[in-house]
Amino acid sequence: MKHYFLSANEDLENGLLQSQFVEPVMCYFQGDYQLVSINRPFYRRYGNQLAHQLNILVPPRLIAYNPLCWLYLPWALLAAICLRLVFRKQKVQDTCYVARGYLTGLVCWFLNRLFGITYVFDPRSLYPLESLTAKLMHEHSIAFFFWMKIEKLVLFRAEKVLCVSNGMLRYYRRRYGYQRCVLIPCFSSGEAQYGNISSTEFRNALGIPKVKKLLLYFGSLNKGWNNIEAYTQILKQFPAEDYHILLVTQDAHQVRHSPLGQWDNVTTFNMQELPETIVLADCFRYADFGLVFMTRSRDWYTRLSVKFAEYTCQGLPVISNNWVGEAAFLIRRHHLEPSVILRDQAVLPELATDIQRQAIANWARKYFSPTHINRILGNTI
Repeated sequence: MKHYFLSANEDLENGLLQSQFVEPVMCYFQGDYQLVSINRPFYRRYGNQLAHQLNILVPPRLIAYNPLCWLYLPWALLAAICLRLVFRKQKVQDTCYVARGYLTGLVCWFLNRLFGITYVFDPRSLYPLESLTAKLMHEHSIAFFFWMKIEKLVLFRAEKVLCVSNGMLRYYRRRYGYQRCVLIPCFSSGEAQYGNISSTEFRNALGIPKVKKLLLYFGSLNKGWNNIEAYTQILKQFPAEDYHILLVTQDAHQVRHSPLGQWDNVTTFNMQELPETIVLADCFRYADFGLVFMTRSRDWYTRLSVKFAEYTCQGLPVISNNWVGEAAFLIRRHHLEPSVILRDQAVLPELATDIQRQAIANWARKYFSPTHINRILGNTI
């Protein structure tokens, strides 16, 4: 059996796509495979030796969120025919496609209807509900009804559906009665390589007080999903004398010019600005808690964050809120103390013991292992 992993409208050179899609397939998948990137015309940023490129995509910003969305039906039909022609030497019975996202899911629906090719649906997120939250379309629009219809069509023709969260799995089962769901969380590479520096040296190098609890945030921080205003509102609940925040973000320039960046107990770097004696893994190693907050959304119960996986794989307890629904679920279900889900309390939890941090790391490295990608090959569901 050969598996074709389809990605649409994604830059496969992006670091997140590398860690969550390209590297797990290339390094851990134990079957025969081919990566296929469906992208806009003239897209040539990714090497042909790694991914076959089918550059016929109509960019979603043009038609996905308005009444022209129906044009994705003939587009997906064309894409399915092109894929079958390109890979025609592969026998149908020896072929399975893995559709990453709703666009490729629609392409695979046509592959199944026209040629009888099986496929696995890997939605990544609840695209219609996510688009409502992002205000890309509204609930009573033609586009929303179109994508909800596509969701149902793609779901029931799929051999199985890969869910990144328990919330997503419950959504498909409760809304559609669909039972062929497989939980495959986001991935983390596990333990990182630390630098040759002590905790005291680490704090001195970054100018962080020794007596304060160190809260780490790693990743983008802007006006999108990782919303700087939400973080500001939540963190100002805590007495400033109790904690110091270390922000390692590609949005460092914008953060420094925000109200959060002006706080005396905030230190902000991007990756390139960290002192030479410090590697990123040291930030995880010597922080006391990792931060991951979100605002309420239509699909809040499915929300996790790759940050949660990276924090916990390094043994770092997490401070989160209830709107990161899957993180809250995992913290409660697996007793990841002293991780905490904020409600009304404005008191930071006690520091983790070495035993607690090791227990968190042991759990996370198993739960978020990229070897789970091989569960696509399983015959049982």
